[in-house]
Amino acid sequence: DLVMCVLIVAVIGFVARRVGDTIDRVQGALRESEARFRELFDSAPVAYHELDTDGVVRQVNRAECALLGYEASEMLGRPIWDFIAGAELEASRELFRRKLSGEQNLEPNCRRYVRRDGTELWIEVHDVLVHNATGETAGIRTALLDITKRKRAEERIEKMLVWQRGISLLQQLLLGPAPLEDKLRKVTDARSEERRVGKE
Repeated sequence: DLVMCVLIVAVIGFVARRVGDTIDRVQGALRESEARFRELFDSAPVAYHELDTDGVVRQVNRAECALLGYEASEMLGRPIWDFIAGAELEASRELFRRKLSGEQNLEPNCRRYVRRDGTELWIEVHDVLVHNATGETAGIRTALLDITKRKRAEERIEKMLVWQRGISLLQQLLLGPAPLEDKLRKVTDARSEERRVGKE
C-alpha cells in the first residue's frame, strides 16, 4: 500500500514536471513569437497602426511615426481621427464603423492625413480586421502608403489637359473661317471656361 502511494506520488510528480516543462516551453515560444511579430511590425518599411473598436491607436510603428512626424507615445491612446484631415473626418468615422460591422468590404481607399507640421498627405489605406481569442472583431490593423506625389502628378496632368484643350480650341477658333469679332468673342468665352474648370 505504501509502495503504491509512493509510486503514484512519483508518477504524479514526474507528470507535473513534464507538464510544467511543456507549459514553460510553450510560453517561451509564445513570448518569442510575440517579440518577432513586434520587431517585424516596428521595423516594417510600411506605415502600420492598429486601432481598437473605438478607433483609438493601440499600436503604431516607426514608419508611421516618421510619416506623420510624431513619436509613438504621442499617437498611442489617441483617436485616429486626430490625424485625419478635417474635411474627411465624418466620412472616415462612418467607413470605420461600417468596416467593423461587416457592412463595408475591406478594400483599399484614399484618405488625407495631417502631419504634425500641418501639411496634408494623400494616403492609400489597406485594412484588415483584428480578432480576439474568441473570434470577435477587436479592431482594425492598417497599412498606410503615401501617394501624395502620385496625387500631385495626377493634378498637374489634369491641369495640363485642360490647358491643352484650351490651346486646341483657340487654334480652331483663330484659324476658322469666322469674322475677327466672332473669333475674339469665342476666345474670351473659351478663356473664361478654362479658368472656371481650372478652379474646380
